[in-house]
Amino acid sequence: MNLKFTLIGEPPSFTKIVYLPLGTGGPPPPPSEQRPRLEYRGEEGNFSFLGDQIGVVESPLGSLITVTLKSDEFVDLKFTLVLPPIITQGGLVVFESIAVKTETFRNGTAPELGFRLRYGELLRLSGEVDGEPFHEGEI
Repeated sequence: MNLKFTLIGEPPSFTKIVYLPLGTGGPPPPPSEQRPRLEYRGEEGNFSFLGDQIGVVESPLGSLITVTLKSDEFVDLKFTLVLPPIITQGGLVVFESIAVKTETFRNGTAPELGFRLRYGELLRLSGEVDGEPFHEGEI
């Protein structure tokens, strides 16, 4: 079943994430064409990610969905969404989750000696997943 996850950050962030594990609206594509898709709207801007641009790792917390929001010669800013396991049975399910932004510093650019990774903003998110069919324009 093709699912659509929509998550909104609590104020003051109002970050919005739309995640499609199979990457498209409508009927699920053949396995060879299934690529995840993530739309991100937040203070850093609006971004669309597809396929290999999205890291997905299964953990005891659920799926950890990671994208890179910014990358330059000094730092990578990553956004990781915790997506809990959910059973939809074809309907709408409302849930809560979290996401975290992390900064990974390149050689010699860390703000303090020894720090290579800094945890940034922790976002509380309200979400819903729809197990019903939807169309590409509804994202």
